[in-house]
Amino acid sequence: LETAGITYLHAPLFHPAMRHVGPVRKELGFKTFFNLLGPLLNPARVTKQLAGVYSPAVAELYAGVLGKAGGSFAIVHSLDGYDEVSLTGEFLLLNGSGSGTHAPDVFGFEILAPESLTGGASLDESARMLVSILKNRGTPAQTNAVLANAALALHAANPALSLPDALAAARESLESGRAFRSLEIFAEKLTTSPRRAAGGGGAGGRPAGFGEATPNPPAGRPPHRLPKPPDGATRKNAEGAEKSILRALRVFIANYPL
Repeated sequence: LETAGITYLHAPLFHPAMRHVGPVRKELGFKTFFNLLGPLLNPARVTKQLAGVYSPAVAELYAGVLGKAGGSFAIVHSLDGYDEVSLTGEFLLLNGSGSGTHAPDVFGFEILAPESLTGGASLDESARMLVSILKNRGTPAQTNAVLANAALALHAANPALSLPDALAAARESLESGRAFRSLEIFAEKLTTSPRRAAGGGGAGGRPAGFGEATPNPPAGRPPHRLPKPPDGATRKNAEGAEKSILRALRVFIANYPL
């Protein structure tokens, strides 16, 4: 988290209560109240949050809970059923300022066909798709969907940032290569962790290779800055880095299913 700016906390490993609920949920085989509790009981105690939900009723519930908890938040639900801003139609947005229904043109984008956002048919294909998008080589539909959700996340984190400015910031991160550099650093941590190399588990029974996170950094810490990509990298080095990232992503997805 401190070096790449991103991390992943797998609930069964990091949440002391939900860890014991998981086996029961699997046995039941249908949705329960715990499907709603998970995102609301984030062990990192985040104060800035973007959450996607599967229905307008759940969106209202989440907004009520997060509104009382304090902090900045945004809840999204696409009216055609997606728990994100799919750009395939109108979406519901709830935050500290209220709620409203918006069309893709709020971002300056056109409505997308659902099939234009189809995911990979295999682990390798999905990993390559992710790498391609973050290298700014995704299809227009993939890129716009990523930018829309990233813009809402930035706006949720800083409500004073207008949506057009948040969209511009998201686009700059993608086009400058900073977003991909975050993934590179994240992948490097996965493949070079001592626990991963040793093939053993980490403290507290965590699977090997999971980087240490600091959910509550000390007050007064200077703003996070990512290392700049090295200048003059050859095509061979770039291809080698991409292969390493794909390999790390496969390991990550296999150990921490989303």
